[in-house]
Amino acid sequence: MQRNGLLTSCEGEFPGPTIEARSGDTLIVQVENALEAPDDGVSIHWHGLFMKGYNNMDGAVGFTQCAIPPGRNFTYEFRIGDDQYGTYWYHAHSQVQRGDGLYGGLVIHRPDGVEGSEAVRYGYQREVLLLVGDWYHRSAGDMLAWYTSVGAFGNEVCPLFPTLK
Repeated sequence: MQRNGLLTSCEGEFPGPTIEARSGDTLIVQVENALEAPDDGVSIHWHGLFMKGYNNMDGAVGFTQCAIPPGRNFTYEFRIGDDQYGTYWYHAHSQVQRGDGLYGGLVIHRPDGVEGSEAVRYGYQREVLLLVGDWYHRSAGDMLAWYTSVGAFGNEVCPLFPTLK
């Protein structure tokens, strides 16, 4: 994880790289926290995965995991359930880093040998992952401070441009 101006990114990409695996695979993801501020701990949440038997890999800071401190590494290693496949996403689950760009796609393909390809059933040639996000041109921390201030009157901040990848 690194910060370029307002963007917090994974591998320098926004959104982060898409991770692809298959039901029953063991996913191993090495996270290096290259953020510099002493309070910029980071964690990754695997949104939508059941995490059966791997609660300590769920990435919820303060509940199932401590934040990864700046300059430190952590390896997420967990087995994806045999019955779980589809399109999910991963995102930062500490502070407001997801709002600064720390998220990406997670595609879990059906197990090998499963009959009934959806591409054949529905007649399409390929799948395309489309991630939609907001970009505010200000840091998520600044946005949160404004939103929770008395002067905001509870009005939400509107993004200037949507982002598509």
